[in-house]
Amino acid sequence: MPKIIPSGYIDPKDAAVHTYNSALSTLEAAYPQKERDTWPQQVTEARAYIADNMAATPLIDAMLTTKPNTTKAELVGKIMTNYTNYSALVGAALGQMQTTLDGLA
Repeated sequence: MPKIIPSGYIDPKDAAVHTYNSALSTLEAAYPQKERDTWPQQVTEARAYIADNMAATPLIDAMLTTKPNTTKAELVGKIMTNYTNYSALVGAALGQMQTTLDGLA
């Protein structure tokens, strides 16, 4: 027998996913998509530089050409701080969504 769903009913799973997506959309709205597309490369290069300050970092080097008062070490530090902060915010939102979904199972 099919379920009768009341008008206006919102599936709790859909609501949890929507809340997660909304949180990320709000966070990511501050950055253009094309910039966000470079984040993995920025982090990869920053990690390489931290491991070996002679590592090739073409994207970071290009960024520095327009930032004459910023050292590579400073920019690498900023990239890693932003990565850490973003990861923490995404992780918290993801954890909340998973907790909600786990409670529905």
